[in-house]
Amino acid sequence: MVVLLSVSPPVRLSAQDYRARAVAILKTIPLIDGHNDLADAIRTRGGLDSVDLAVRQPKLMSDIPKLRARAMGAQFWAAYVPVTTIDSGPHPAVYALEQIDLIKRLCAKYPRDLAMARTAADVERNFKAGKVSCLIGIEGGHAIENSLGALRMFA
Repeated sequence: MVVLLSVSPPVRLSAQDYRARAVAILKTIPLIDGHNDLADAIRTRGGLDSVDLAVRQPKLMSDIPKLRARAMGAQFWAAYVPVTTIDSGPHPAVYALEQIDLIKRLCAKYPRDLAMARTAADVERNFKAGKVSCLIGIEGGHAIENSLGALRMFA
């Protein structure tokens, strides 16, 4: 048995070539960021009316220009619930609902750029329409207050 091996130098791509490949891929497959704390930052700043996300916001982790520059196809917005809500302030479940409401209003405020999504089909449809899908994840298991009924209500 004869085995022939061809040894050729490895193909080295430039940084520009890798970037071009990545850009091409991101035009066909949505990039999904699994965690973003923007909702809590907006709440801390005074609410949704306190910020214009259509323009760059240097002090915030995200805004629409940043999402676009990163070729974001979908974003999981964290409905963060501080553990301190267990002992004081609004109940954890109420706090979570307020965070979810803020995220939904955020997406509704910028309908040209953002759209809510609950399913993979929603993400695909929004991606084809050129919109960033808004997905929501509750950060803090205490938000359900030991209630399976509360968990089902968040679904």
